[in-house]
Amino acid sequence: MDKSEWMCDVDCDSHRCIARLLLFRISCSTHCSFLCSSVSYRLPPLFASSFLAFSHLCRPPSHLIELKMAVSRIQIASNKKAALLKQNMREIALLLAEDPPREEKAKIKAEALIRDDNMIEAYEIMQLNCELLYERVKLIEFSKTCPPDLKSAIATLIWCAHRVEIPELLMIRKQFRSKYGKRFEEEALENVGGVLNERVVHKLSGTSPSQKLNIFHFVILLMLFSF
Repeated sequence: MDKSEWMCDVDCDSHRCIARLLLFRISCSTHCSFLCSSVSYRLPPLFASSFLAFSHLCRPPSHLIELKMAVSRIQIASNKKAALLKQNMREIALLLAEDPPREEKAKIKAEALIRDDNMIEAYEIMQLNCELLYERVKLIEFSKTCPPDLKSAIATLIWCAHRVEIPELLMIRKQFRSKYGKRFEEEALENVGGVLNERVVHKLSGTSPSQKLNIFHFVILLMLFSF
């Protein structure tokens, strides 16, 4: 084989290698870092730089990943709370159905039940906020300042991050602090200008349910689980 034929074979092999790598990159974007570090050095310099640039363009925005994961995590947490809520409702109904009714123990369980109910409602609002930001992620990526119509949703997620057991919200809070600055984060935590969602703040306030609310839940429980 002469030199020209050998060079032709090398070029063909290089092109086939590049095509396979790019197709694999498109179908499996999460492995971008591994591919860039393990195979780009095998390519000619021109192709290697093109491959790295293409990989960077295909990488989804970090906000997009965390928001999508947060939606799934919130849904799972909400379903768990809902299942636990039904179990506690049945236990409270059994306590109230005893003769004589064990009202004191039922009241204690009812307070925990009300807190779980509040958490489920807060989860629903947080999930809606995450879905809204997920749909508007392009606007967020290209905006140097926080869009006014998204300020409440972003501030509410920042405020909730340390109040619920959703790890993705901590990452989202960190990303927005990096993008909009520490002052934006502090204003969100302090609810400057009343930007936070009022229902979420109320549901996660941690205050003990009132006696009137307890009585209302007792009546509902007796209606649902009558014996």
